Amino acid sequence: MQVQKTLFIVLATVVALALAFLRYFWPCKSPGVLLVDEKYAAKVVRDALSIPGTVSAKKLAGGATDAQLFRVSDDLKEYIVRCKSSTCQESFEQYVYNSKVASDGGYGPQIYFADPARGIVIMEYLPSKISYQNLRTDQWVSAFARFLQKIHQGKEFKNDRYDVFEKITHDLRANKSKCENIIPLAKIEQIVTVIRRALAPHQTTAPTHNDLHMGNLRCWGNECKAIDYENAGPGDPYFDVATIAVSPGFYSNQAQEKVLFATYLGRQPSAVEEARFYLMKQAVLIKWAVCDNLRRLPPEQLEYYGTIKIPSIQDYMGEILEGKLVFGKLETRLKDLKALLKEVFENFESQEFRNAVSLLSK
Repeated sequence: MQVQKTLFIVLATVVALALAFLRYFWPCKSPGVLLVDEKYAAKVVRDALSIPGTVSAKKLAGGATDAQLFRVSDDLKEYIVRCKSSTCQESFEQYVYNSKVASDGGYGPQIYFADPARGIVIMEYLPSKISYQNLRTDQWVSAFARFLQKIHQGKEFKNDRYDVFEKITHDLRANKSKCENIIPLAKIEQIVTVIRRALAPHQTTAPTHNDLHMGNLRCWGNECKAIDYENAGPGDPYFDVATIAVSPGFYSNQAQEKVLFATYLGRQPSAVEEARFYLMKQAVLIKWAVCDNLRRLPPEQLEYYGTIKIPSIQDYMGEILEGKLVFGKLETRLKDLKALLKEVFENFESQEFRNAVSLLSK
């Protein structure tokens, strides 16, 4: 009798574990989560928005996220349908909330329909991202400044506070074993520590996007909006401003960069504000090098790091502006990493860097 009872308990435990396993993995196979296609996306828009006519859909690349994106069209408008993949329910609900905050605030795409339980969002289709060449025109300076003001003065997002220095430190430690003999990680850690200590007493907190690279910006006429609010939350607003300022087109044009910062503030910056801005730009360059580049390079590709000629940041961004680089190509990624680190190391030794740290440390 005792043996039968033991076998029954073991069998029940196995069944419970099997069911838990299926509940964990099987939802990724359900409609609207992973196994979705153009036909499904078109049906979602037709049903949710009660569109009577013909609706077509085309799958898009999902960028760095694991979401599936579709561009859906009817006879009058175009939409973006976003379907979550492995993202947990809580994270997706947070993404929907943040997207609605941006939509209501006028600095994100309009949200037409959202069903967190099914992992579906239907949003406004925004024009293609701005070209680097167009970014060099003066008309975008005030547009970007107004856009930044809207975010930083807007409603709070749901997320933990974004700390770029914690992110950099985490990724430096995580990648130490694969590149410590190739890249001077100790020097990067030293620079991060100096910047972090200098900025700490002066940092402020506001609703921030925290990922405003050019691929996430959509601009037309005199208006600018951003997509992808996964990282949105409380953070230092200077990080957003600095991220745009170091983008190709701005970083190679200091006059425009200064106008951007002054227009954003609504006045000429003080010496302390200029020092904060300068050091935060260095943090963005390091973040791009470590978190957006080094972290994604496997060890076998990093072995070619020493074979790449080190370009200046101006030459490298000039190649971007002229369309000479093929993004995704190994040579481009390594050149990007080298150019960013070269700029950071040279700036660290500059008088401007020392003056900024000294001013903020008083």
